[in-house]
Amino acid sequence: MGGEFKPDKVIAFKLTKENATDCFKKWVGKRWFVPSDFKSQQQIEKLTGLYVPFWLADCHVNADYRGIGKQIRSWTSGSYRYTETKEFRVIRQGSLVTKGIPADGETKIEDLLMEAIEPFDYREMKDFSMSYLSGFYADKYDVDKAAVFPRIRVRSTQACTAFINSTISGYSSVIPSVQQYNITNTDWNYTMLPVWFLSYNYKGKVYEFAVNGQTGKLAGTPPLSKGKLALFCAGLGLTVAAVLTLIGGAIL
Repeated sequence: MGGEFKPDKVIAFKLTKENATDCFKKWVGKRWFVPSDFKSQQQIEKLTGLYVPFWLADCHVNADYRGIGKQIRSWTSGSYRYTETKEFRVIRQGSLVTKGIPADGETKIEDLLMEAIEPFDYREMKDFSMSYLSGFYADKYDVDKAAVFPRIRVRSTQACTAFINSTISGYSSVIPSVQQYNITNTDWNYTMLPVWFLSYNYKGKVYEFAVNGQTGKLAGTPPLSKGKLALFCAGLGLTVAAVLTLIGGAIL
């Protein structure tokens, strides 16, 4: 990788293929109604170590939050019920930085799948070297910074909103009138992040699974074997019928 496709940073694989396989086996072992060959050793052996291209963004944000906070107090005196409502102006204004917001930079992997295996520990991030890629696959980005920026902006705004809300307390309710988070500048790092990846084709549909190559967090939607589900339901129905028959006999 060279030129514009040379990454700035990399997080190395911590999980070996054996580690990732164990994670997948534990996860799939809890799924009863998946096709039998989905759990096969031959299928699990298809787990592939892939360095996925990510854009990491540090967003500098001007925050402007204004609202009305209400404190409501009620009490009873004699035969009367009193309610006191106090209103306060709530203002939060200043500069925030949301650091390391990730967005994967390739189209062939679902964004939600990559988000589901977050977070990565950025403390283990290193300057990129080709030696990290030895023994693994690596993709180049095909989605540039401009294309991922809308996703970055949404996630930055969500982070700012959560932070501002965490600073507001002591009110019965708060009604915001202004919530503006304007990104004034963005610092970018083109980074390779480690993912163990597996795809499975079942009845014409491709199911994708990902294991965070640093933490072992796994995500994916398992295929459903309707045949297994039907057999289970049929068996359950027979069991219920037998129990009802026994109960009916006992009553008689």
